[in-house]
Amino acid sequence: TAATFATGKLVGPPGDHLVDVHVELGAAAALPEGCYHVVVELADGSAVTLQVRNGRFVGATLPDGRGVSVVADGVSVGAHSVIEAGVSIGADCSIGPLCRISGPTSIGARNRFESHCSIGAPPQDLKYAGEKTLLEIGDGNTFREFVTMHRGTPGGGGVTRIGNDSLFMAYVHVAHDCMVGSRTIFANAATLAGHVEVHDEATIGAFSAIHQFTRVGQYAFLGGFTAAAKDCLPYMNTTGNRPPKCY
Repeated sequence: TAATFATGKLVGPPGDHLVDVHVELGAAAALPEGCYHVVVELADGSAVTLQVRNGRFVGATLPDGRGVSVVADGVSVGAHSVIEAGVSIGADCSIGPLCRISGPTSIGARNRFESHCSIGAPPQDLKYAGEKTLLEIGDGNTFREFVTMHRGTPGGGGVTRIGNDSLFMAYVHVAHDCMVGSRTIFANAATLAGHVEVHDEATIGAFSAIHQFTRVGQYAFLGGFTAAAKDCLPYMNTTGNRPPKCY
């Protein structure tokens, strides 16, 4: 009566398929949620150390210290896309051409990335000194062309987190340490500064900019070109358009 603990395939630089992995535990060995290190022995006698969080591979390390990526079944990767070490991609994801996914980044199932996305790059923070931080993405999201999403910073909790079933249109930017809920819509070129919270079902209009540490409430709607420097109330329409001036 073994229960599946985690499953996927290891992909090492420069993208070679190393090994399929399926880890099972006995029913009596149920573990609480958390991050675990699992050592898998390969056919050649070497071992790979896997990092598993809540049933999902989030990283792997070869004996020589090189990081490798973990890609689940049903994932398609377009031409000239780069998946770097320390990336975990869930089942049935679609990675379009010319995307770059950097680690450590954990991506859930059924996400779709169109071309030229930059996912999991280091934060744009002058205090960042190369520490290990994370980007976590849930299930069922759509990321259109040229979307950029950055990992967290040590001072901001170390993680940027995206929920489920959201739409990020072209040129959207999500900065370090942001927390984005589920079923949100970000129109073209909507931009979040660092440490922003966007709650479930919120809509961010095109070309809007959200100031750092600002919160956008559930079902909030921000009109296009809004510059939000204060919290945006849930269930309310916030529009910050200003009439044009000629100087």
